[in-house]
Amino acid sequence: MAEEAIENINSTNDVPVEDNAVVESDNIPTVDDYRSLEAKAKQLEATNKQLYARMKKSDESKTLKTTVEPNLSEMEARLEKKLELKAQGFNDEDIKFINANGGDINNPYVKNALSSIKQQRDAEKATEIQSSGQSDIEKKFSNDELRKMSKEELEKVLPRA
Repeated sequence: MAEEAIENINSTNDVPVEDNAVVESDNIPTVDDYRSLEAKAKQLEATNKQLYARMKKSDESKTLKTTVEPNLSEMEARLEKKLELKAQGFNDEDIKFINANGGDINNPYVKNALSSIKQQRDAEKATEIQSSGQSDIEKKFSNDELRKMSKEELEKVLPRA
């Protein structure tokens, strides 16, 4: 019995294996499998590019439609607001400041800032007038207008010395 056990341990299994034989398995891909997968990948890539281009074109047309319509109403509202502010006596610089700070002229911050800007602007105008070297009469009338005036008109306009 002991000899039979040794014999069974040293014996080969029931299936004889040849040295040069290649064992094929269903899990190992062949060259044809690689080629077919490569062709499928190229086809999917081409389809993906077409779909992406179509999607991008669709998105662009949607955004163009949605952005143009609201912008017109926004522009009209801005223009209307600017015209209202112009009618109230604000210049372009004041309007830019108002819009940059919320667009509400009743805001105390905006009111105070606009009043200080106006005071500064008036002070600058006053210094420009003083530094120009012209008299009040020269500011109101040009030299040609003064030359064309009659003696009576000049007496009314010119101060008495």
